[in-house]
Amino acid sequence: MIGRVIAALPVAAAVAVLAVPTAFADTTPVSSLDFTAEPGSFPAKTSVHWAEPDQEVLISDRQNTIRVVADAGFANVAVELRGPNAAPLQAGTYDTVGDPRSHPELASVLVISDGLGCYAEQGGITVDRIEVDPSTGLLAAFDGSFDQRCPGSTGTGHGEIHFRR
Repeated sequence: MIGRVIAALPVAAAVAVLAVPTAFADTTPVSSLDFTAEPGSFPAKTSVHWAEPDQEVLISDRQNTIRVVADAGFANVAVELRGPNAAPLQAGTYDTVGDPRSHPELASVLVISDGLGCYAEQGGITVDRIEVDPSTGLLAAFDGSFDQRCPGSTGTGHGEIHFRR
């Protein structure tokens, strides 16, 4: 009898260790920003991948604007995505973008890198998934991508954003 109990203990311990990460997988915040810069892209000129926990990636939804700030030491990028007429972003594609100060009817992509920034005059936003927690009103999940080309630049920047609360 004691032999069976001793033999069962390692199995029970292994099951407990393997089950713990699964139980917490959906509750751990996960954020990432991938940015690819073509030659001539502005303001971000390098391609970078930021992901928690190695780098700081902050994502929020305030005033119907998805804001992403990614920092890895000396490299940082901030992105703001906004729907037309400052309406909340919905799942789908926004093919035309502009500066919301002069074209509020268009969606907008703002990219800031190392203190320089601009609203894209060409590009778009694709929202694959957006979820808001109904009890708190906070952004709970976001998956999307964007393309941006600023006035006067010759290259396009492409980004992908992923977030789970």
